[in-house]
Amino acid sequence: MSLTKKWTWAAIAFFMASLAVFMFRLPQAARIPITDAMFALVALFATVAAFITMRSLSSNDPNKTVWAVLTVGLALWALGETSWFIIEAVLGLDPYPSVADLFWVLGYPVIFVGLVLGMKILHVSPSSGGARS
Repeated sequence: MSLTKKWTWAAIAFFMASLAVFMFRLPQAARIPITDAMFALVALFATVAAFITMRSLSSNDPNKTVWAVLTVGLALWALGETSWFIIEAVLGLDPYPSVADLFWVLGYPVIFVGLVLGMKILHVSPSSGGARS
């Protein structure tokens, strides 16, 4: 099975699990660890997808830098989600405030920088409403 098909099936399985959690209205004690784990998995999935995209680009492609920065930002986000999961679901502690917040606070500016770099490479201006030719 190709990597694309594996990721597609993983995404479908994740969606079905998400649907089941909200459909069956699990008690909060069961829902919290499941949803925390699911958020951590989504963040990890996004990080891996960005990393694979970055690795697929040639070294002289300017988009490689954009994807590298986005990968770092998404990795920080994944660390935040994973930390939250461990603190709340595994250790049973109140996760706010915690190290998870630090990872999120560090991750958002990095993701923002990656998006701005992407806009510059694509020659997109927020005021123009699209790509400039």
